[in-house]
Amino acid sequence: MTSENRNKDLSKEIKAPERSASMPQPPPALPNATASPQEVRLFITHLLQEQGAPPNDARDTAARWKIGRGREMRTYDPSIYFEVFGAEYGWILYREIKLRVHEEEGQKFTYKYGTSEYPVIINAKNRSAGVVT
Repeated sequence: MTSENRNKDLSKEIKAPERSASMPQPPPALPNATASPQEVRLFITHLLQEQGAPPNDARDTAARWKIGRGREMRTYDPSIYFEVFGAEYGWILYREIKLRVHEEEGQKFTYKYGTSEYPVIINAKNRSAGVVT
């Protein structure tokens, strides 16, 4: 067997894994203000899967975003997210999008949730709970 034939045989054996629809893709960048509704839905799908949502739930939830562009995604307040996506996914999406917007802008973003007696502070820089900035 010649070295050329050996190389052909080896190349047949060594194949890169094929990407399937169920294999997680790298998350897209935060859509800019002029992003289309389709780009926003794609981002929402990836973001929810990144947070542990099942792929079908992520796609179904993202499909609730109908006509808003990137500007709306970046500026809506929590009540809009809750109304469109429900309490659980709405909160996750609001939190993660706001954190990414502030990280992109290089700003410190701190928000509080919990009771006033036991607030939980989250810092956008390190995304860890309990960090007071």
